[in-house]
Amino acid sequence: MSDKMSFRDSRFYPVFFMIILSAILTFILATSYQLSKERVKMFREVSMQTSLLSLFIPELPELNGKTLAALEAEEISKLYKTYIVRKSLNAEYNYYKFSREGQELGYIFPVSVKGLWSTIHLLVAIKSDFSEYIGIKVINQGETPGLGARITEAWFQEQFSGKAILQADGFVTLKLIDENEQPASGMIRQITGATVSSRAVVSGVREKLKILYEQYFSKKSKGDK
Repeated sequence: MSDKMSFRDSRFYPVFFMIILSAILTFILATSYQLSKERVKMFREVSMQTSLLSLFIPELPELNGKTLAALEAEEISKLYKTYIVRKSLNAEYNYYKFSREGQELGYIFPVSVKGLWSTIHLLVAIKSDFSEYIGIKVINQGETPGLGARITEAWFQEQFSGKAILQADGFVTLKLIDENEQPASGMIRQITGATVSSRAVVSGVREKLKILYEQYFSKKSKGDK
């Protein structure tokens, strides 16, 4: 009488083995994905909170000489919740209000403009009466390295601070000048070799603020909203 064939020696064993192995690997990958998904989500939230807070550094006494980069994620989130509130203008667009000790100090608007090679995403902080810029921060872009990508450099972004936005005769058009020139009031030094990217930021931000003001905030300032 012949010996009975074991399951391991049968032709079904490799199929069974592969099914079990696939199930185990699928479980491991799904678990890893869920864990990393939460970490990525938290990282993005803290990165956005840091970018928003960076536009109001002088209004953050808790820093006490430290930089935002030196803070833990929990500290960043605490500062964000203390000073910033997200507001909605419609179902698709949110902006942020910065307040300190009950006083509204400004708004932060997400703005996207078309650059030379990419869509440039910025945060634009302004005084709540639309009178002047507090600052801007480029948070994502895909412009040419060494040229248009230089819109992320501090000197370019810092130029906007204190520049007028809305005056009695309407919205101000900031004039672009050469990077090596000395700017006067109402002028922005453009990046050498990146006129399109520089103009995209200056004109794109102006147009977005103009639209927001005319559609929402002009009524509010007149007491109609």
